[in-house]
Amino acid sequence: MKMISATLPGSKPDTYLAITNVSHAFLERHDDGGGETNVYNKQVSDGWMEVKDHDVLSGGSVTNQKLDCRGGEFGGCFIWKLVKNDTSSVCTSLYVN
Repeated sequence: MKMISATLPGSKPDTYLAITNVSHAFLERHDDGGGETNVYNKQVSDGWMEVKDHDVLSGGSVTNQKLDCRGGEFGGCFIWKLVKNDTSSVCTSLYVN
C-alpha cells in the first residue's frame, strides 16, 4: 500500500486543500488440484477537501479498480473494471438462505 498526502493553500482566505492518493495491489495464486487460479486486484484512489479551521467546505474523490481473475477448475477468465460508483444510490443487502 502506498499513501501520498499534501497540503496546499486554499482558494479562499484562511483555507487549505488536503490532497491524498492511496493505491494498493495484490496478486494471489491458488491451486486446489483443479487448476491454478490467479487473482490480481489493483485500486487507486484520489481525494481532496478544502478546509477552514476544522470545517470541510468542499471536496471530492475518485477510485479506480481493476480485478483480473484467470484459471481455476473451469479454465475461466474474467477482467472487471469499476466504471462508475454512485454513492448517492441506496443498495439493500440480500440474504439468501
